[in-house]
Amino acid sequence: MKKKIKKMVGLCLTTALLLGMSIPTYAETIPPELGKVVEGSTLIEDNVSEVTLYNRARGNILNRGVARVSDNDDGTVNAYGSVIGAVICDRMDLTLVLQRYDGKYWNDVATKSYSASNIGVLSRSFNTSVSRGYYYRVKAACVATDGGTVESQMPVTNGIWVD
Repeated sequence: MKKKIKKMVGLCLTTALLLGMSIPTYAETIPPELGKVVEGSTLIEDNVSEVTLYNRARGNILNRGVARVSDNDDGTVNAYGSVIGAVICDRMDLTLVLQRYDGKYWNDVATKSYSASNIGVLSRSFNTSVSRGYYYRVKAACVATDGGTVESQMPVTNGIWVD
C-alpha cells in the first residue's frame, strides 16, 4: 500500500513539474523613470493622455484648449488638439508639437500648425511614426482672436510610454 502511495505522489509531482514547465511566462517591461515629473509632465504607462484647460474668466472668447497624445500600437502616435471658443471667433490658431523625452529633456519630433476664420471650434490631429522605447507628449498652443482680443491656452499632456 505504501508503494502505491509513493508511486501516486511521484506521478503527481512529475505531472505538476511538467505542466509548470510548459506554461509560458511573460516578463512585463516596466518603463524607466515611471512616475517622474519632467517639465510639468508626469511619465505614465497609459497609452493615452489628455489635458483640457478651461478659461475661468467670464465674458471670455476662448472657452478651453485641449491636447491629447495616443499610442496607436503600430509604431505611430496620434497628436490631437482643439481650440474651443465661447463665441464665434474672427480667427483660431492651433499648433501641435509632439515631443519625445530623451532621459533628460523633451525634444520636438513633429510640429503642425492650423488656422481658421469665423469659427467656434478648431480641432485637428495627425499621426506620425515614432521610435519605440520612449515617452511622448503633446503641447498645444490654442489661440482665439475676436475683435482685437486675443486669448490663449497651452495644454501639455503627460508623457506616455511607447513600447
